[in-house]
Amino acid sequence: MRKIIVLNLMKGFLSLILMVVIFSQCNLIDDAIDPPDDSTKVGDTLWIHDLAGADSMFIDNSLAIGADGSIYYAKGGGTVYWTATRIVALNKENGSVKWESPPLDHIGLSSQIVVGDDGTVFAIGYYTLYAIDANTGQFRWTWKVPETVPNPEGSGDIYTYGQIGALALTDGGDLVLGSIGSGAYSRGLYCVHKLGTTSWYNLAANGWGIYSGIVAGKNGQIHYYTDIGNKLKLMSVDASTGVIQWEKEVAAVSSGANNIAINDEGFLICSFAEKQGDQRHIHRINPATGDIVWSSAAESTHGSKWVAPGGVVYQHFSSEGGINRIDAFSGNKQVFSQTLATDKIGAININEELIFANAYQGRASLGTFDPNGSEVWSVDMNGILSEPIVISNEKVIYGIINLHPVSRLPQKICAIQGNAKLSNSCWPRVWHDNRNTSNLNKH
Repeated sequence: MRKIIVLNLMKGFLSLILMVVIFSQCNLIDDAIDPPDDSTKVGDTLWIHDLAGADSMFIDNSLAIGADGSIYYAKGGGTVYWTATRIVALNKENGSVKWESPPLDHIGLSSQIVVGDDGTVFAIGYYTLYAIDANTGQFRWTWKVPETVPNPEGSGDIYTYGQIGALALTDGGDLVLGSIGSGAYSRGLYCVHKLGTTSWYNLAANGWGIYSGIVAGKNGQIHYYTDIGNKLKLMSVDASTGVIQWEKEVAAVSSGANNIAINDEGFLICSFAEKQGDQRHIHRINPATGDIVWSSAAESTHGSKWVAPGGVVYQHFSSEGGINRIDAFSGNKQVFSQTLATDKIGAININEELIFANAYQGRASLGTFDPNGSEVWSVDMNGILSEPIVISNEKVIYGIINLHPVSRLPQKICAIQGNAKLSNSCWPRVWHDNRNTSNLNKH
């Protein structure tokens, strides 16, 4: 009996060794791990998706969630080989690949990935806007920035061929975008119908390119920054016609994908300097007129911002350290937390907690802080990027992690069990929602 037990133990040990060897050779793109069971705890890693390809491949800084819970990301290359970007769809259960799109026209994205109202996946390469079927990954249609357009003020055509980006979804599901690149061409603001035709364009609404993206707010208005006639301006445009509603001249703006956020009332929360030589501050702007409602006394040193239920604004202040909380009605500043490193907020969940990707005192972690600035939970997590974080209705946090040891480019996506889904109020993410619509009225 003792010999039989020993033989069985040896067989079991050999089987375990074989399983370890097989699993170590698995690529999570082809062999995904099993979904979690009921014993899953907050902070548990559910799966990790590892990017396949040469060392030149990397994951672009954008994640989105589809209507069925699929996770979308973009992969491309350029450090060694010129590898055109493709959009990839992952199964939410285990991180396996559902499909890869055909190649786009560039090695990176000029916009975030946007999921339309009907589930269509949109992204901009360089000159081209792509509409991708969510079931197959194939292009439904493509729209390319025109080489020329008729001169609205006279005879002949105007050369308009250049890089486009700054993508936002209108209330009706169409797409507004603009010229963003350098070069000798006339820059435009464009609206592309959700079926791929041009709805309108306005060359007068875009001077030297669109900065910090486009956002859509109340009453069908879209807002962005551009330089017109060597004057930097905050713009308001009618999303259905392209007609300029108002322009507000400013002196300087902060960088960041969402320099402009919007609260539930439709007021804009912006970072800019009013006059040359002034510091940048957070301002609350009346969307109907462009007038300043209040200006925070605190210097704004970073463009990205998040607006919680009730209109409370959170923004990093690197010169002071930590995160400041700005009162929704007065603009007064409170120190929210001094334990969070700069540029590490990812999102606000439905409990009004800040999701953070933190690097503090030698510890890298992912977790949440409650509205009082106290840590709710955290888990060690090295190399996670804060901006692309999305949170599903199943309370799963998806993030881009693990920078390549040589190129420092991100090459993995992780799924971490969170404690609450994304907030459906105000501006809880860099592009507002899990679909990256940059539209206050979308969820």
